[in-house]
Amino acid sequence: MSAINIGEIVKAVGLKGVCRVYSNTDFLDERFAKGNQLHLKDGSKLTIEKATFKGNMVNLKFVEINSIEEAQKLRNQSLFVDEEELHELEDDEFYFFQLKGCQVYEGDKLLGEVTEVVDTPAHPLIRIESEGDSFLVPFVKSFILNVNLEDSKIDVQLIEGLK
Repeated sequence: MSAINIGEIVKAVGLKGVCRVYSNTDFLDERFAKGNQLHLKDGSKLTIEKATFKGNMVNLKFVEINSIEEAQKLRNQSLFVDEEELHELEDDEFYFFQLKGCQVYEGDKLLGEVTEVVDTPAHPLIRIESEGDSFLVPFVKSFILNVNLEDSKIDVQLIEGLK
């Protein structure tokens, strides 16, 4: 069973133990629904009592956390779900975490490695890094020709000036 990082607790909010979480997952409403269980790296489980959303930030109130002091102890800790809890995706859909670490090629030329996926209102962007340089490529069919997760390889076709 593999654990998938879905966010990081960045700070405590208020006096009643609410945690502000930077989310790096899709399906926010479902992932952070009341009653869902998340776990920390040490395996301890946290049950969601309430969630409020603002962009990629989520304020979570956990059943087990009832004071600002308890919430502050969780600062900088990552939240995980088991891989088995992820939604089944279509053949041409991918979770952001699956794209990180993929090698990106244009033809036979290695452009670099995906280090980040940035979710924007229009479409996701993949950050490609190589030898200290980085650039963003829209993750849309006009640029992304093929994604092979088994080989950790993404084939792209870029336009002039994109990189």
